[in-house]
Amino acid sequence: MIPHSANRNSFAFYAEASIPIVKSLEFIPAIRFDDYEDFGNTTNYKLALRWRPSKQLLFRGSYGTGFKAPTVPQINAAAQSFGVTGNAYSCNADPALQAQADRLRAECPAGGTNIQFDQIAGGNLALKP
Repeated sequence: MIPHSANRNSFAFYAEASIPIVKSLEFIPAIRFDDYEDFGNTTNYKLALRWRPSKQLLFRGSYGTGFKAPTVPQINAAAQSFGVTGNAYSCNADPALQAQADRLRAECPAGGTNIQFDQIAGGNLALKP
């Protein structure tokens, strides 16, 4: 495995309020601001209601938006072996597989032999939130 390091600076702010409408009904708005140095910033909200028509019964509901930036390892992890494919494949019989092998500069066996291929796992710099 190739050693690597990566970091990310981020900042977040969250606020929530509890606003009674009547004795048994409560409105709960919330807002969250996130700022990631490598993905920009986003503001998301939540609107919720809490209704208690009796001591034994409570209803809650909410609607909101969300945001999740990829983790640092999902972006920057070094490529490493992740076993082999579960099935055997032939580059000669599958043009799409041959094209992928060409893009990766992988060598496919001649003669159409079905083989299992190594799998590589690692970070992806092209990931989006």
